[in-house]
Amino acid sequence: MLGEMEPRDRRDRDEATRDAALLSRVAAGDRAAFRSMYERYFDRLFRFVHRIVDHFDQVEEIVNDTMYVVWSKADTFAGRSRVSTWLFGIAYRKSLKALEKQRRIKEDLINPSFRAERNGDPYKSAQRVERPKGGPQDERSA
Repeated sequence: MLGEMEPRDRRDRDEATRDAALLSRVAAGDRAAFRSMYERYFDRLFRFVHRIVDHFDQVEEIVNDTMYVVWSKADTFAGRSRVSTWLFGIAYRKSLKALEKQRRIKEDLINPSFRAERNGDPYKSAQRVERPKGGPQDERSA
């Protein structure tokens, strides 16, 4: 059984080494390397994101946003993990942000005053607060 696992471990190491080399080329602005990485990961990222986010259009947008981050931030990859772990981490965070945005939109549709509070609109927020009777304004009118 141990002998069966060795080729897979070696294959995983080879893929990790190839991904690291590819990402180094992407960091140097190599468009062909980016295209290879995009083609290599698109389907896997798509399936991963689709498990988190249900809307097909959003899934594709998140995957593309993820790959944009790879293109623009490849030089920041510190190498403390596999390239694939870094990519899926980016996709995961982008997916969570999309879900949060979706939740906020639903809240705004249900109760528009949530948006005013979240955006810091004091006038709209103040409209929701009942003023206590006997406050300073009552004394002026007396």
